Order: sequence, then C-alpha cells, then structure tokens
Amino acid sequence: MKTIKVGMITGGFYPDYSGSARQALSIARVMNSKNVPVTVFTLDMQKNIWTSPTTLDYVENIPVYRIPGRTRSKIEILVRHARFIFECWRRRNLFDIVHAHGLREGYLGMFVSKLTCKPALAKLVNVVETTSHWFAKGALSEEDLGAVHDGTPLNNRIQQQMTRKLDRVVCTTSRLQSISREMGLAKSKLALIPNGVDVGHFRSLPAASKRKSRKAFGWSPDEFVLISALSVRRLKGLDILLDAWLQLKSRLPRRLLIIGPSEAGMTGVDQGFVGEIHRQAEKTAGYAPITFAGQVDDIQPYLSAANAFVLPSRSEGFPNTALEAMASGLPCIFSSISWTTEVVEDEVNALLFTPEDSGHLCRQINRLMKNRTMQYRLGRSARKAVEKRFAIEAVAEQYSRLYRKILGAKRRKS
Repeated sequence: MKTIKVGMITGGFYPDYSGSARQALSIARVMNSKNVPVTVFTLDMQKNIWTSPTTLDYVENIPVYRIPGRTRSKIEILVRHARFIFECWRRRNLFDIVHAHGLREGYLGMFVSKLTCKPALAKLVNVVETTSHWFAKGALSEEDLGAVHDGTPLNNRIQQQMTRKLDRVVCTTSRLQSISREMGLAKSKLALIPNGVDVGHFRSLPAASKRKSRKAFGWSPDEFVLISALSVRRLKGLDILLDAWLQLKSRLPRRLLIIGPSEAGMTGVDQGFVGEIHRQAEKTAGYAPITFAGQVDDIQPYLSAANAFVLPSRSEGFPNTALEAMASGLPCIFSSISWTTEVVEDEVNALLFTPEDSGHLCRQINRLMKNRTMQYRLGRSARKAVEKRFAIEAVAEQYSRLYRKILGAKRRKS
C-alpha cells in the first residue's frame, strides 16, 4: 500500500500551546509513527512578512515550515495569505493531501488544493468559528453558539462557496455536523471525527508521586486544588467561575489555579476583560487563593497533582483540556453546552452545571469538595470514557482511513 504524505496547515504549532496547536502536534506525532509522514505549514507571527525568510525546523522529527506572519494592515494580511499559499505550492512534492486545522486555514488549504491538484480537508475547530464565517450576526439564536461576529452577505456567500470546494469538512461534534448541514454542506462532504488525547501522557499518578508533585507546587496535602485551563476571554466564562468561587462558604482549605494566557496583549486574551477578572479575583479571602499560572508548556504535571478540574465556558467546540483532565483521572465540572453531549454522562463521568449559573456551579464545586468517594468515582469513570473513545491513536486511525478514502475517490475521478 502506497505511503500517504500529509501537508498539515495550522495557524499555530509547538511551541504554541493552544488547544488547536496541541491537537495538531498529537495527530502529526501519531501519524508519523504509523508511517503516514506529516509536513506542517504554520505561521510565525513574530516574523515580518516582507523581511523574514520561511524557516524549517523539526519538532519530534516532524518537519515544520514557519512562514512569516506579522502584519500591520489588511493589505499585508492578503500578502501573507498569498505568500503562505505560494510556500505550500513550491513544496507540493512533500504531500499528497492537505489537512487544515481550522476553517480559516481551510480556505488557504482550498487554494493550495486547487493549485496543486491535490485533495484537501478542513477540521472545524469550534461552533463560534463556524458561525462567524458563515452567518451574519443574529442569524442563529441557540444559547450555546456564543458571540457571532458581523459578516456581510457577500463575505458569507464567498466563504460558504470556498468551504464547499473542500473535499471534506471534519466536524468534531454532532452539533457542528448539524450546523454544517443546516448551512447547506452535503452530507457526503462531512466527516465526524472527535478530538483525541494521548492517554499515555495524561494519566493519574500513584499517591506517592502525587504527594511529591503537590509539594513541589507548594500545595498542602489537605488542600483542595481546583484547576481551570482557559484564556481570559468572556466566551470562556472565567467570570462565572470566579463568582462561584467567591460564593463558596466552606472553610476547607482550597486553591483555584487558572492556567492559560491571562495578560493583556497576549494572543487569545480579551484586554478589556483582564482588568475585570483581576478585580474580581482580588476579593477572595486569604484561605481560598486564586493563582494565575499563565500559559505552560505542559499542563500534565498540574492535572496529575490537582483534585478536580472545571471548564465554565459559554461556548466550546471540543475542548482538548477537558479530555486531558478526564484522561488524568480528575473529577470534572463542565457547563452544560453542546460539546458535552458527545462526552459527558452527568453524575457518571463528570458533573454539569447550567450555563451562566454561578450559583449552580458553586453548589457542584461544594458537593465535590466534601465527597471524596464522588471524586474517586467520577475520576475513574472519566478516565475509562476517554480511553474507550478518544485515545489519540484511534482518532489518528480515523483520519488515516479518511485520507485513503478521499485519495481513492480522487484517483477514480481522474
């Protein structure tokens, strides 16, 4: 059987540690191990598009072409896109199929596909991204869609037509698949493949190792450590979590640790929201500290040492951090939004709370803090659920089969 070579287009890649970048690295790593070589094309936002060359480096033996992406105007953004497409085209012998992580990246992949006569697929990252590109503001009313950006009818039509030119659109949840069908994408164009997680890397630690890790972080043995991993944007619901944390009346020692970009000016951070969040955090009492750890290279040591995980988002696509926390054997609390229907059985492998309801979230945290049996039961069930359905090896195998199906159809047409 002929080896398939993949050209992966992604907005960010290691050392970027966003969810999308982590997912791209995980898939590329497993594909390489399965003799499906991946070449990554990504943007280097620190390099000027006019004066900097494209560079090649290797991440775990994965070749990564970093194309300068720093711009100052809309015209320069167009130049950046044109250069990106050209850099992929000139290296067309390195891939047989284009795999784009994200809808915006999928537009670039579509142009690369047409210029190279090679098929392309794009993975939808989240609901908001999809509706932002395809709908004008106010076109949808579902609460879990989050903020939809304004778009002109002309732009929406152009973007819809560009998406239809792709050979496949990969949806991570049935909700995204349903939206794509409502949008007019043919069923034959859609594939349902969830995000995956490295269950070997993300795992629970033996008690002795956990105590050692907690000591290294400065956490006391009897302290209840609750982790959340998100960027400081209103969409992620950190204000809801902080409000719930401040409502807790329990005198048990506890700590809330926020991991992710949290300073104004950082990528993915709402600058106006940062000040509001820090003012809210300052209200906490001394026995219940709130710590902002910033963006970390590897969240696994923190997850393995913590007691529980919470994700209070107003909208999500299919959050990597949720899978990582569940794989680590942590009891989790999530807002009851669309992605959870794919993963969570309420009270079985996680606890859910009503979106926007900080009082409900407070009660769920309080229940978990007081009940060690529940902590153990939920954490164990979470690990089993992820092992069964979301191991990265199984997800990569689904992509491998999809590549072969698309390439087979392409050969039959030609």
